[in-house]
Order: sequence, then structure tokens, then C-alpha cells
Amino acid sequence: MSEVTVTLELPRAFVPLTGKSEKDLPLELKKLLALELVRRGTLTYSRAAELIGISQAEFVQYLAEHGESIFQYTEDELKEELALRDEMDKLRSRGTWIHQGLYDHVLDLLGEA
Repeated sequence: MSEVTVTLELPRAFVPLTGKSEKDLPLELKKLLALELVRRGTLTYSRAAELIGISQAEFVQYLAEHGESIFQYTEDELKEELALRDEMDKLRSRGTWIHQGLYDHVLDLLGEA
């Protein structure tokens, strides 16, 4: 992977505010840039993790720590997903057979498993 070297001068007062050591700042700045690009929708979280050199799980955790989710639903999409979950729960409570794997998969997609 091709890289660009950027020299950035920061006031030393920033270092303690980050909660990171001076040595850890380059990685933190990469993560922050990737976080912003994911927020803008110009970079996927999986590609961000790859470019930073960390696992997808680590980057997902980083996103969560900064109030971001990998699930980007519009309000209508979220309502539709929740209605689907509610309908599946009603069917199951009536004893209607639903393949457990499908049910679990839908719950996984909704982040509720």
C-alpha cells in the first residue's frame, strides 16, 4: 500500500487532552481521520480498519466509543426493520414455525442477538 508522509505540528497541550501518549498519536490521528471519512460515507468501516492496520472488530469498537454505528438506517428503514422483528415475534408467540436460523439471522442484522 502506498503511503503519504504528513508532518504536523501540534501544540504540546493537545497530547494530554487526547488521553494518548505522544508515541500513540500517529495511530490515533489515523483513526480519527478514518472515523470522519466513515461518518461522511466516503469510506467503509472495513476498509478503514484495513487502511489503519487494525481489525474490523477494533475499529467497530472505536466507532462505538465515538458514538458511531456501522448500521446506517434512515428513520423509515429502522421502523421497517423493527416492524419485521415485531411481526416475527408475534408469529413465534402464536406457535407459528419460523426457521430458527432465519430468526437468529434477522436478530443479528438488527443487532439484538
